Amino acid sequence: MKKRVFLSTTFFPIMFALMFLLACFPQGKFEYEGDYPALYTVGAYSTLGARGFIRDHHVAEGFAPYIEMIEMDSFGRVLFSYSEGVLFLVIMQKSDGEYAYFYPHYNNILNSSGRLISDEDSNALKDANSWNQEMGEDEEFDRVRIVRRKDDGPIADEQVINVYRDIFPITNSTDRQILFNDVFYFRTDSYGRSIYLFTWGTWVGVNENVYEKTYYAVLFQADHSFDIESGVLEIEYQYNYQTELRLFMEANGWNTPP
Repeated sequence: MKKRVFLSTTFFPIMFALMFLLACFPQGKFEYEGDYPALYTVGAYSTLGARGFIRDHHVAEGFAPYIEMIEMDSFGRVLFSYSEGVLFLVIMQKSDGEYAYFYPHYNNILNSSGRLISDEDSNALKDANSWNQEMGEDEEFDRVRIVRRKDDGPIADEQVINVYRDIFPITNSTDRQILFNDVFYFRTDSYGRSIYLFTWGTWVGVNENVYEKTYYAVLFQADHSFDIESGVLEIEYQYNYQTELRLFMEANGWNTPP
């Protein structure tokens, strides 16, 4: 039986507004204790803007993301929902107990036009992920070691802050606010390149009553170097960023030898 899946909120604006309000919250040491560590891993490392836990100023370690297994195909692929406040549909191709595998660019969706993720959207995601077809070779997939806590990324905090201030030189945020509210580690490729999501917000309007957010994907090379000319992508479509992110990653040699 197919399940009808509802979004719990809208995408980036509310999510990052909450992060802004929790500026003084210390980084938690959350560990996922649920039944689906492979699904947790795929959700945390394949949805842009995911931290791997839900931050809450009343609970030091944070809360577990919402994860629900929805459907499994004849070859073991799993369709599931993943939410840290924004609900995605995600497909994991397979897991072997050590690694979880997924298509690198189009393994998740959310519906920006309303609360309901339609059957049409769900079926399109399945088609893009070879649902009910013979399993492909491992080379077709990205893989991530199965974990119960998403790591913080390989780039040192000081370098992240310096790059953030290069991109957003007029920010009034403190270093602490930048790290805890405006920087989201995405994942690292097989050769050491890493992608982060940087966000920046400002009040606009005659009475400054609208809070506008800007989103950038930022890529660090394998040696942790950063090129502001080629390593920054402004996310134009907050709800449908996969193709522009894929092209950005490919232009920077993602998952190819340096």
